Amino acid sequence: MKINPIYKYAVLCILVTALSGCIQFRVNKIPEDSFEFEFLSALENSNGTLFISEDGKQDIMWSSKISFSDPISISSAYGMFDKLGSFADCDIVISHNSEYITGGIRLFTEPDDQNIDFRSRLGARCYFVDSNLKRYTHNLELNGVIYSNCLMVDSILDPINTKWYPMYDNHGYNDSICEYALSPEVGLLYYTFKDGSKYVRKAGKNPEEVYPHFKKKR
Repeated sequence: MKINPIYKYAVLCILVTALSGCIQFRVNKIPEDSFEFEFLSALENSNGTLFISEDGKQDIMWSSKISFSDPISISSAYGMFDKLGSFADCDIVISHNSEYITGGIRLFTEPDDQNIDFRSRLGARCYFVDSNLKRYTHNLELNGVIYSNCLMVDSILDPINTKWYPMYDNHGYNDSICEYALSPEVGLLYYTFKDGSKYVRKAGKNPEEVYPHFKKKR
């Protein structure tokens, strides 16, 4: 018995219509004009920045280019699939006393959600904000310069969003970071160790003055 092609086409249309109501495909990108993205961009542009301690010791910070991950989201009317979000990352490494301190910033957003999750880390000291990052910022004066809208990653100033994750303690000095500050203009401003030593960003960012053979690489 042959099936009329018209019936085949009708059945196919019905199946496609039914499935389109159950599964939707979306791409949700991190908005590059957002306040949160300013921190990411500033960190990327601060590759090669020097940090100076009060006793004259010097660290240098390397930053990666921003990487994006914008997966297609599959959502189901029956809850059969998990929603996938979009990421934007920038990683940093600080050379400190022949050791390395790792960190960076990650932004995350879910489909159908305009909020941007902000995640930063330096060593084992982490900072998590689910939305409205700007309400947690402060103006910061450092070496006579006022920086606006800074994040103070400090368990005393902001105990709710500041976290400590021992899982990162196996990377040299990573477990010794006590606090740090981020600026949407220049990136990492300073960081403090548990022993009280503080390293501040050198204005001007001229690593060639300290490292004559330094060449900026990406």
